[in-house]
Formats: sequence, C-alpha cells, structure tokens
Amino acid sequence: MPRSGLISYDFLTMQQLQLENGSCPFCQNNNGRVVAQGIDQEYQRVLNRFTFIECPFDHHWFLKSWPKLDDFPKIYENYQTKNSQGAYSPHPWVRKIKEQFFDKHRLSPFLEFKSLEAQLRFLEVGSGKAHGARVLRQLFPHAQIYALDIEFSLHTKDELKKLNINIIECSWENFDTDLIFDGIMAVHFIEHIHHPQDFLKWAKKHLCKNGLLYLETPNRNCLCYRIFGKNWGMFHYPRHLHLFTDIGLRNLVQKQNLQPFSFGHHSSAAAWIMSMRNVLGKNALTKGPWYKDFFHYSHPLTLILATAIDLFLLTLKQPTSAQYIWCKKTE
Repeated sequence: MPRSGLISYDFLTMQQLQLENGSCPFCQNNNGRVVAQGIDQEYQRVLNRFTFIECPFDHHWFLKSWPKLDDFPKIYENYQTKNSQGAYSPHPWVRKIKEQFFDKHRLSPFLEFKSLEAQLRFLEVGSGKAHGARVLRQLFPHAQIYALDIEFSLHTKDELKKLNINIIECSWENFDTDLIFDGIMAVHFIEHIHHPQDFLKWAKKHLCKNGLLYLETPNRNCLCYRIFGKNWGMFHYPRHLHLFTDIGLRNLVQKQNLQPFSFGHHSSAAAWIMSMRNVLGKNALTKGPWYKDFFHYSHPLTLILATAIDLFLLTLKQPTSAQYIWCKKTE
C-alpha cells in the first residue's frame, strides 16, 4: 500500500468527462501555444488530460478544453472547502491567524463605508468556507453580508448562521436578484469560471455607484512558477480554467469600465505547498502526521517558511503567486 497522500488512483471512482472548448476572455480565441499539460493529481475526480495554451493575441493562458458547468459538482466533490482532513484544509488556528493578521488588512479599503454601516450590503462570491464573509462580519458587525457558492458544507452553513451571514447556494449565473451591493469580493474565483468577463459585467450591474470590487487570482509571472514549472500548484487541473498576468487582470477589469485604484500581491503559502506536493507525487485528499508530511496547510514550520519567502519577495517588489486588484464603479 502507498504511504498516506502518495498518488494511488482509484479509477473506479474517476470519470471521463465530455469537455467543451475553452476560450480566451479577451478575444474568444481557442488556439495557441501549449504551455502545460496535466491531470487531476490532487483530487482524482476525472480521467481526462488537460492542456493550458497561450493565446497568441493576448498572451493569456487558459484550458483548451474545460469541464462543462453541469460537471462542476463532480470535479469539486470532496474539495478542500468540504474535506477537513485534506492537505489543503487549514487548521482552525491557521485560519484565525490569517484572518486577524492578513485578511483584515487586505479588506481595509471597504472601511471607507464604515460610517454608513447599518445601511451596507456586502457579497462574497465563490465563498467556499466563506473566510471573506467572516472577516467582513468582524469589520462590520451590523452590515448585511451575503455568501454565495454552488454548495456549502453543513458545518460552514451552521457557522455562517451563527454569524448572521446570509447563505445563497447557486452559481453566480443563476443568482437572479435585484439586490445592489456596496462591496463585492471574489477571492481566487475568476480563475475557476468559464467567462470571467461575464462575471465582471454581472458584478458591475450589482454594485452601487462608487461601490467597490475586490478580486484575487493567481499571477503566473511569479518566482514560484519559474521554479516549479509544470508542477506549479496554481495549474490546479481542471479547476483553474484561466491564469492571468498582472497586466491581463488590469485589462480585464478596465474592459468593463471599472476603475482600478489599487493593485499588488499577497503572500501565498498555498502555492509553495501545492507545488511541493506535486513534485513529491502527493494528492490533496489526505495528509500524513506533521513529523512525516511537511507540506500541508496546517504544518507550522512549512507555513512560516513559505510565508517568509513571499514576504521577502514583496519587500523586493517582486510578484508572488497571488495578485489582487481593487476597482470602483464610477459610472
């Protein structure tokens, strides 16, 4: 028997999906130079082999063929947001430290609305475990906060109800609402969806005038990718459908006449850990004891080292695997 976490595929539980053509969000092109190929090593839900290509016109990376929306429940079965025993599920103390020392600072631009708190309405899209919505609740105890995702675990739903956070279980495409929000956030979300340009149109429609949109997504122009190449964790087959550069991300929001006012990078310990697991041939479904398995989201030494590397890069003004952008709806 393989050791815990080492790749051992259960082909009886994996499926061959009927894929559809991917496309560049800037020009809808479907052809280009092959930049990487891989399989679902991490969660082992599908049998297909996937190919990232680079658009020759916009130099954007996207999956040439990607899963259909109807198959998303299959590829996200037992995903990190639902599997508390998985290698990518953080220990509660890790989550608490991240929220208190990193996430509150990241979301601080929303505080410009603080004086209007009782009237405010915020939405987190692609919430997963709703880390962003939880932080917003700490920053705005009296605001209306909504968390939207296709499905939440029972544990997450119980926690959100205790925090008086509104739960919406559907895709953003099917969230037919007249609600208007003061702030919308989508953290590591736009790389997971077929048409990020359509999501930005939707987000703009549901923002009030001078409302803020916050996005985070991987940046492929980073040291982690240059070191690990095809094993870079942010390829994340087949769940990442797009990989942006910093210029590409800014172009994407500007095409929707959203006004960027802040751009930068955050530490991304996850990218280093995911990349190392790929190199070592480990999946994300399980993790070994801390003294044997160093590369998971709850190992303190690994998290400290990975975070220190990224903080050093940030002091040198170098990109990490996680970029962010703040935008305002001005029209």
